Amino acid sequence: MSARIHQDDRRRLRDLIVVGWSHAGQHAYVASLGIAIPYVIVSFHTNYAMVGILLSIAAIAGSALQVLALVVRKTSARLLFTIQNIGSTIGAVTAALAPGIYIFMAGRLIQSGAGWPQHPVGGSYLAKGLSI
Repeated sequence: MSARIHQDDRRRLRDLIVVGWSHAGQHAYVASLGIAIPYVIVSFHTNYAMVGILLSIAAIAGSALQVLALVVRKTSARLLFTIQNIGSTIGAVTAALAPGIYIFMAGRLIQSGAGWPQHPVGGSYLAKGLSI
């Protein structure tokens, strides 16, 4: 019996680390955008209003996609988080290598779209204690 309890504790810790790492990555990327905005404005010859509008569009799109959680309820959380992390990386690289404001914002839109599973899937996964 104690071996089973120990195994359950290890699984819970592993699951918490997987969801926490994925969640931290999402929020770190969004938090770091504030540092990039002055550089984006100067480098891409734009203004705060344009950057604000484009960032708002990306945030709204990413938030709206969270409704997909209703559709993919039977999909593995591990698969969704893997796709999310790959998509977030592609979005970050796209934004980092962007030659102009619209490619930069496309990268942000990709990242925002990829991050949709974080809150609905991660939250329900942890609440139910399901295995990844």
